[in-house]
Amino acid sequence: MTLSNLSTLEVVTAFPEADAVKVKVGQPANVTLDALTNSSAVAGTVTAVSPVSTVVSNVVTYDDTVTLTAPPSDVESGMSATVAVTVASVANVLELPSSAITTVGRLSTVQLDKKGKQTSQTVTTGLVGDTTTQITSGLSAGDVVVEPSVTVTGTTAGTGTTGTGTTRSGVTGFGGGGGFGGGAGLGGFG
Repeated sequence: MTLSNLSTLEVVTAFPEADAVKVKVGQPANVTLDALTNSSAVAGTVTAVSPVSTVVSNVVTYDDTVTLTAPPSDVESGMSATVAVTVASVANVLELPSSAITTVGRLSTVQLDKKGKQTSQTVTTGLVGDTTTQITSGLSAGDVVVEPSVTVTGTTAGTGTTGTGTTRSGVTGFGGGGGFGGGAGLGGFG
């Protein structure tokens, strides 16, 4: 017989070491429960950050705990979940699709369309999200930026602040989390 306290549900998820240093207790998170296809992401909060790493096949991860704020009634202990933690965010800023920005070394540029003629413009970037990048200088609202055409060959994998884990009841200890997902999610822009 297994007894579970379903009044508090949490997800233990593994983050790669490069992203784990950005995750802090109290940060907001969105949890997508894989089995609940008709429900939207569930809000959560990072409630524990493991100080001890786990190494599997030479990959270092840290298990962090996210407590679900108001889980749907059909969530069950043991369900798989994907977690996205917002580690930084800014509001009311200029942003572009990251694919419109070319960076070589420390120099970032975009292609501006000025009356049908393309010119290169140096920009300074700020926060980088999953698909967009904040522009802190070099552009003004209303500027027209041309996104270069991209030819994709092969596949590229990245690591980010997205992880997979398993829901569980109770609030003690660190359980075994799942693997980590891809994407470089540093936070939303508002």
